[in-house]
Amino acid sequence: MLEATLDELVDRGYSAMTIQGIASRAGVNKTSLYRRWGTKGALLADALLATSAPPADPPDTGDVRTDLVGLWMIAPAPVRIGELSRPVAVSRALAAAADDPDVSAAHQALWGRRLALVKVIVDRAVQRGQLPAGADPALLMDLLFGPFLARVVNRGEAPTATFLKQTLESALHAVGARPAATR
Repeated sequence: MLEATLDELVDRGYSAMTIQGIASRAGVNKTSLYRRWGTKGALLADALLATSAPPADPPDTGDVRTDLVGLWMIAPAPVRIGELSRPVAVSRALAAAADDPDVSAAHQALWGRRLALVKVIVDRAVQRGQLPAGADPALLMDLLFGPFLARVVNRGEAPTATFLKQTLESALHAVGARPAATR
């Protein structure tokens, strides 16, 4: 049912998606969905939380750059690199659902979880001397994910390796990291 919800969202958009359409995709009766979730917003919120939850633990390779790239690569929609069409469609559709309190709360929870992971990576990097004390995890996350979302979601362009490297280095520089060693 949760996958059917996201499929309906991608295909129809939030305003046109219906409980009936989701039920048809999932092969269940719409009354079952209404009984369990009550609204399409509550159902979409559960679908987002179940299918987009970040991992429980961030990567720990001993290097802040490698850890951040690892987190970036395993991040679920909307920032997963590779299969971009569905995450981009979900992200665009979520913009239309921003006024729904259930969807908004789920979206905020997901970004809160991502921020908690970035904070762990930043704390480890500070302990290793790779970032200065006081480095701001929220700023780092905004600077990492913001340009990616702008390029991929807003402009529909695929990120290049050069773009990703420049974004990572710019974000790290902004929070006080030294430039990466050249090889």
